[in-house]
Amino acid sequence: MLDETRNGDAVTGPALDGADDDLADLSLDALLDLEEDLMTGVFRGDADTRARRLEVDGRIVERLRAENFRGPNYERFTQQLMEYALGAVIKWNASGLIFAKCRSVRRAVPPEKITCTWDYQERRDVAVDTVLSGHDLFREHGLIKGRWNAAKGACLTTYFVGAAVRAFRPVYLEWYHSRARMRAALREAARAEQSGNWLSDIPDQRSTSAFEDTALWDQLARLKITDPQTRTGLYYYAQGFTQREAALKAGLSPRALEGRIKRLRDKFGNDLDDAVDGLDTDPRGEGTR
Repeated sequence: MLDETRNGDAVTGPALDGADDDLADLSLDALLDLEEDLMTGVFRGDADTRARRLEVDGRIVERLRAENFRGPNYERFTQQLMEYALGAVIKWNASGLIFAKCRSVRRAVPPEKITCTWDYQERRDVAVDTVLSGHDLFREHGLIKGRWNAAKGACLTTYFVGAAVRAFRPVYLEWYHSRARMRAALREAARAEQSGNWLSDIPDQRSTSAFEDTALWDQLARLKITDPQTRTGLYYYAQGFTQREAALKAGLSPRALEGRIKRLRDKFGNDLDDAVDGLDTDPRGEGTR
């Protein structure tokens, strides 16, 4: 599982033991700027260390290429890269530095769509999706198509983070527009309720009895799910609402709720399904609800 940091401490790169759809214009200057932030300048100040690091990186890529960039060695190494990149992107999301990083690689987010009001979970959700998209870019263009080259001077960890920065803009804009649509729907629902819309007086047939309702909240409490939005979304989803409906009631995007349910399932396993009847194994299966 990808780890994270809340306090902005420096992140360390993966151990090196034995978006947009192209990375061709990811310049060395932009990568070196990233590396200076990530590595506190150690490689800029030590040419011998940089040369050794790049030599090892080159050997790693050749070994992985011989295995077609698949299998346990590839999975282990890229997991380390993703953990490393996730810590950096979460930190930059919190500080707002991510938007400057995007400008430096010519993938600027429109200024009017830059927000300072997203919470920690939203920043983390965007960071996770960014790193996953960045991995796809890194594998396809950096490794398979050979865009990464040790002779060009950027180590693998820096190049991977550069790919994640390049992937950030489409991921962020998808989240931004989804949140805008969700808020508009919430405002419309509030107006309909205040206007006395006759549809709001029809009981929801998915509602449970008071006893069942209390039992479900008690089951959620025993799981010690501390985030109120996650509890609310999970509650409505277990009641038979679609993922979109449950997310709307919780004040989340459908994708954010899906990610939270997946992380809960990873954490609790069968305990989650035993405690909360009605959870689908595939949260995207809205057609069955």
